[in-house]
Amino acid sequence: MTGDIHNTQEESAAYVMQSLPDGETASIKAHLQTCESCRRQLAEVSGDLALLGIAVEQQPLPAGARQRFLDKIAASPSVKPLATAATVTPISAKSGRRGPGFWIPWVAAAAMAIVSISLGVQNRELNVELHDQLSLVTNLAAQASRAQQVLEVLTAPAARHVSA
Repeated sequence: MTGDIHNTQEESAAYVMQSLPDGETASIKAHLQTCESCRRQLAEVSGDLALLGIAVEQQPLPAGARQRFLDKIAASPSVKPLATAATVTPISAKSGRRGPGFWIPWVAAAAMAIVSISLGVQNRELNVELHDQLSLVTNLAAQASRAQQVLEVLTAPAARHVSA
């Protein structure tokens, strides 16, 4: 792809399969940032290639293919050889058991739920106590006001002291 020319389907397919040279990949990537129609075309090609991958019947690897692949990687100058061979666990050999780490998030969620409920109960109790205290303060203020009125009447300068 050069300039402002749109990508062909072949270029889009090669881009999706990552089989283009670095220069062309960078050029297409830059063009995709500015071109909506090429992004749509790329999405269609990606979907088609994904469907093709699903539709093709899967075949087992030929004998020795894995070892030849590992030997080729080890011979590559850009990759350091592994000190020990990695253990490969096939997907079909998954264990049905769950490890102890599986339950940790559930236990944490249950603990948070219990703490939330207890804090809600405590909050309600404190609100009831606050309401009771507010009623008590209101009653005491009314009694103090009444006592102040009585005291003012008794100590008024116009009041007379009568003894019986």
